[in-house]
Amino acid sequence: MVRVELLEQHHIDRMEFKPYDKANLADMITEADVMVELSFGFAFAAVDDDGVLGIGGIMPEHDGMCQAWSFVSPRAGRAKIGLTKAVAVVLARVKAEFERIECSCLITEQHERWLRLLGFKRECIRRKYGPDGSDFGLWSIVT
Repeated sequence: MVRVELLEQHHIDRMEFKPYDKANLADMITEADVMVELSFGFAFAAVDDDGVLGIGGIMPEHDGMCQAWSFVSPRAGRAKIGLTKAVAVVLARVKAEFERIECSCLITEQHERWLRLLGFKRECIRRKYGPDGSDFGLWSIVT
């Protein structure tokens, strides 16, 4: 069963990151207190009995709008239904407070499928947006 917990350093220390995240975003994923501060305290970890499936948070931009961020472990696939349900519960809370939730994500079929399941719609492609020059999609939920 997947549980949502407030993000702490031990979650990051125990999480297995995907190679792209490690190679290109390592400077963003080392300190839980920084991630919690950037997310104004709204940062979480999705865990099961075997470990950390993912971490994420919400960064308010201005009244009514926020940025969602997440890192999902490569081993999360075996718990994808539980993880998706857990994230959907978090997003339901966020939707009650914000009119617009957006996120940028590396363009892959897997990412696009998951974001659609969560209710996001792709708005555009951000060419050469990633640290390595990769394309990212801009996704949003507008309530």
